[in-house]
Amino acid sequence: YAREGRSQDAELLLQKMHTMHSMGDLGQPNNITYSVVLSAHAKSDEGCASELAQITFKRMLELSSTGSMAHPDYINYACIIQCLAKDAKGDEARQLIQSMHRHHNAGEIRRGPDTRLYNTALNALARSEKKDSLASAETLLKEMKEKYNNGVKEVQPDLISYTTLLKIYANSGMAKEAENMLTEMNCLHKSGELKKPPNLISHNSVMNAIAKSGLADAPKLAEALLTQIQERGLTPDGFTRSSFLGAFKEQGNMKDGERIWKRFDTSV
Repeated sequence: YAREGRSQDAELLLQKMHTMHSMGDLGQPNNITYSVVLSAHAKSDEGCASELAQITFKRMLELSSTGSMAHPDYINYACIIQCLAKDAKGDEARQLIQSMHRHHNAGEIRRGPDTRLYNTALNALARSEKKDSLASAETLLKEMKEKYNNGVKEVQPDLISYTTLLKIYANSGMAKEAENMLTEMNCLHKSGELKKPPNLISHNSVMNAIAKSGLADAPKLAEALLTQIQERGLTPDGFTRSSFLGAFKEQGNMKDGERIWKRFDTSV
């Protein structure tokens, strides 16, 4: 069931196992059992998978508090956070990150949250339509930075972390914030704190933010960013072009945009 993502079938079988245990016909479902069921939820495309995953995980927490063999671990948390991310449930994913920290600090689980889990939660917030998703994502990245600076090396923000927040800025048309973050990323890379430099996806997100900003100087900002893209040895793609021209379209200067693009585009 887990390999095929058969979420409901896995959940029904888990319930049957608990019933059989209560009758004395089967041993108690343990950590491995719950890990397999949560994996089925994480791989499932069924609409109710994330809800079932939350129910399963809650049951696991309740059993753990009674001395059961089912104790949540890193893998369990990773599965439930992945489920929530698929359904763009960013706030719930963020709350689980906090819960995981508490259990780890209390010595109840060996491995705490890492960069991969934080990035999964950030991705959920990026896909969420809630108004406070941007603030939540900024807070989550800030938390990563603070914990890393305080010695928790497992949560060091990486290229994915920053680029995910750039995408949120782009969706909100927050050009200045996106430009500032790109500048920060370049500085962090120069200092060695960010292993990989901003890539084309990072720059395209900033270009998209400029296009959606409605700023009077959007065309100027877009041209400056296009220059930067090429100076860094990156090759603009169709998304770059679409966002670049979008900055000019908002100002009614499509002809200027096309002319400038042709000057940069060596394939034309």
